[in-house]
Amino acid sequence: MAEIDWLEKMQSTLTPARVAHSLGVAETAAELAAYYDEEPERARLAGIVHDLAREMRPADMLAEALMRKLPMERIERQAPLLLHGPIEASRLAEDGLHDADVLQAVRLHTTGAPGMGRLAQIIFLADAIEPTREYPGIEELRGIAKDGLRVAVATCLKMQLTHLASQGHLIHPRAVATYNSFI
Repeated sequence: MAEIDWLEKMQSTLTPARVAHSLGVAETAAELAAYYDEEPERARLAGIVHDLAREMRPADMLAEALMRKLPMERIERQAPLLLHGPIEASRLAEDGLHDADVLQAVRLHTTGAPGMGRLAQIIFLADAIEPTREYPGIEELRGIAKDGLRVAVATCLKMQLTHLASQGHLIHPRAVATYNSFI
């Protein structure tokens, strides 16, 4: 599929707010990719498609993950929203997108993973700092984004884990392992 087809799919699948977010991720990712000597076009594509499954109902996410035989831990069963990246990566591969780095970026953009590639790191970071995002500390994180990719991802993870813990939310063990691998 051409980028225009992915854009049309995004616009027909997602709410206007999620479209704006995804376009923000795409542009931010392209900028970060250029800065970090990666291919901006691939980063932009990953940003466009990363949340295509994000607005599914939780019960539908669980059903689709089971149908696709995606690996699930207890936490995904309790918080099915964590499945939207893996579900979408599986759908994209089925739809003919075979770029392993783009698929990894989509699959891991919520929790990260130890050893994730540079494009996955870029999408993970872009998802957190794109222009429609607003939360305490974001300006600092945006400033750190070009101080080194690993430093920025570690800082982003620290902020996310601290926020989740302070709110009493479940924390995916992979997010903790990712943080530990980046510090």
